[in-house]
Amino acid sequence: MTEHDPRTQVATARSAALLDGAVEHLTRVGIEDFTLARLAAALGTSSRMLIYHFGSRDELLARVQRELRHRVTIDLRARRLDTLSAAVRATWDYYVARLPHMQLFHHLAARAFENPTDFTAFTDTAVSEWEAFFTEVAEREGYAEGEAHAAGRLALAGFRGLIQDLLLTGDRNQLERSIDLFAEMLDARAAATG
Repeated sequence: MTEHDPRTQVATARSAALLDGAVEHLTRVGIEDFTLARLAAALGTSSRMLIYHFGSRDELLARVQRELRHRVTIDLRARRLDTLSAAVRATWDYYVARLPHMQLFHHLAARAFENPTDFTAFTDTAVSEWEAFFTEVAEREGYAEGEAHAAGRLALAGFRGLIQDLLLTGDRNQLERSIDLFAEMLDARAAATG
């Protein structure tokens, strides 16, 4: 089959529809107690067809995570945030309202530590898309190119550390104070460089 073959186009369209359904399902119910059989039932298909389209459970989850990350970075880029503190805060607010997204991310990160060779598609993009987003914001804020890259990476690491703490402890009040302090620190650093 070639890419112009109608069968290829149908298979590609079906894969895209299944991916959209998987994204919606995992956003709603999260990773806890996830099985291909439950997802297949929710999507009106079979586990076998999910494996046909995505290869494995882990590959499907990685595709869902990549799609979620892509959607949120598009949304945040459209806002044209002008400071790292605003970008970190917007990212925090987005994910606090959608904790299952971050549970999935941390699940896949743990799986990547266990079996790195099977998760290169995940690890190759887990940092790069976010790093690019935060670096773009830092450049708009006035950071020099090399420093913007380092500041973008720091913003990503700070956000991820605090969201992981929230997932583990559930202490939202303390972590809201922590994210505010982190944003203030980013603002102070930006003021010192500008």
